[in-house]
Amino acid sequence: MEQDQQPRENGGEQQAAPSAVQAHSKGQGNGRHNGQKDDPRVRLLLAKLLATLTGMIIGMAITAVVSSNLLPEQQEKVSSAQEEINEANKSIAQMNPEWQKAYDERTAAKESYDDQVDADLLELFTKGFNNLRSSTGSSTKEMLDSLESDPDRLILELYGILTEDQAKPAEDRTIDDAVRSKFLSKFHFAGGSPAAADDQAEAQASAVPATSLEFDPDLNTSALLFLELRRKDYEYIQVDNEYSKFQLSVTLNQEVISVTERFIGQIDLISLAIIFICTILGYLTHPIAERLIKRIAQNWREFDFGPGQRSTPAAIGFFAGMLLAIVVLLLLFTVIPLEQSIMDQSWFKVLVGTVIVLIISGIGAITGATYFGPREDPDLVDEYIEFRRNAAPKLLDTSVIIDGRIYEIAQTRFLDGYLVVTGSVLRELQTLADSADERKRIKGRSGLELVQKMQDDNRVDLRIFDDSQFDSQANGVDDQLMIVCREMGAQVVTNDYNLNRVAAILNVKVLNINALANSVKTRHLPGDEIVIKITDRGKQKGQGVGYLEDGTMVVIEDGGGFIGQNKLVRITSVSQTAQGRLLFARVDLANGEGDG
Repeated sequence: MEQDQQPRENGGEQQAAPSAVQAHSKGQGNGRHNGQKDDPRVRLLLAKLLATLTGMIIGMAITAVVSSNLLPEQQEKVSSAQEEINEANKSIAQMNPEWQKAYDERTAAKESYDDQVDADLLELFTKGFNNLRSSTGSSTKEMLDSLESDPDRLILELYGILTEDQAKPAEDRTIDDAVRSKFLSKFHFAGGSPAAADDQAEAQASAVPATSLEFDPDLNTSALLFLELRRKDYEYIQVDNEYSKFQLSVTLNQEVISVTERFIGQIDLISLAIIFICTILGYLTHPIAERLIKRIAQNWREFDFGPGQRSTPAAIGFFAGMLLAIVVLLLLFTVIPLEQSIMDQSWFKVLVGTVIVLIISGIGAITGATYFGPREDPDLVDEYIEFRRNAAPKLLDTSVIIDGRIYEIAQTRFLDGYLVVTGSVLRELQTLADSADERKRIKGRSGLELVQKMQDDNRVDLRIFDDSQFDSQANGVDDQLMIVCREMGAQVVTNDYNLNRVAAILNVKVLNINALANSVKTRHLPGDEIVIKITDRGKQKGQGVGYLEDGTMVVIEDGGGFIGQNKLVRITSVSQTAQGRLLFARVDLANGEGDG
């Protein structure tokens, strides 16, 4: 049992131990510094900071491991794709002059052809070129090489296309008659006869060897210009295909980089989520850190560091914490593989580094000032010691926890000293929470939830006390509460009327929440006039009953005929009962009737 919770009874008053009061008074009465004291608020703050920092560091370590396993492969993809983009861009830059040259030559050849050759010949020459390439199985380049050395083949193929189309029935012909006649007129047989003067000539032409067929020289010029245009077009297509291949490579690799960077961004978001979740989980484990700090603090109390100022140990703790923070940062950002992760970003290092330095340095300063500060100087005398006494602990019974109002009262700080919940009370609440009766189960659960809320609220000094050592001496929870109160020198907070009576017999001071509620109700005196809604009939004939906002019952002697109405009444008398105050009033007096 903690020493600071054991003031004993002395004539019904809780007197303070002199040494504890002296330590308290030196901080308040004489302007001296407090001695080494295990302040629960400071311990809770240290526990939360330490637990939060530990969770953050664990989250960063997990993130580093996850990133080191997932990110290198993705970064390798990005690097490889970027290298291919660079190579493709270099090739594109090198090919730009060649592509521009091929484009210009092709354009010039097209313009030259259009200027010198009949436009109708382009389609016919193209058809003839394709026929020759198909019949010989040659590639475009091979066909161009062959025809450039012997353009007459293309002209003879043109003649074959014209005559073949002319031999077809009129409905099957694909070449306009005027166009066909115009170009057939440029062909003639040796001896000067036209190549296609009539059907007989056509038949003769089909039987005459090609060597006897002659054509105008301008056809030869047109064929050469067509072959030149086709050559330039072929060269441009080859260069453009190569150029497009590099452009496609750039596009595809940019898409690879975009997809990979989105995946890396998702990993970074997951990393931040892991750090955040671990930080929150670390914060939630602060009760474990608080117990550890409490155990360490109890060991430190055995050492006496002598009197002195708090600023010195606080400064030492601050710089020691800063040194430790630097070591932690070196561990995180140097030893742990952070490359390729979000933790390798400069802004992340600055942010996290600042937070870690502030937290660890703050822990060091608080620890130094609280646990390594000076003890009280025994030579100092507190002249006001007779006016001070320590507040006795307040033990909460089951009824007051289920009632719930104790939480709001504790938040207002009207209760000095620690609020204590014993293990036997918690077990009784657990039994109620597990009950098959729904009402009992609701009460038990609400009571346990209230204890948890009070533990988490920094404005409430709540302690859990293990009273299992008194199990064998008690016959029930109430009996065990009385034993703990007498041993601890504590007061009991309850709403239980029977426990109130027992405590009075055992000379244990009782704080009754119902009594407190009654004492703070609005005071109404005989003669006061109030407006009240009459809601029900009273026990006596002609009586009506209403209630004030604070729940006080008002009996209206002549209110039976005004059920459901709001009436102005005059208070005639006030009665104090064990359940609270009871007011009596009349309607007729408020209306001025019956005034003597």
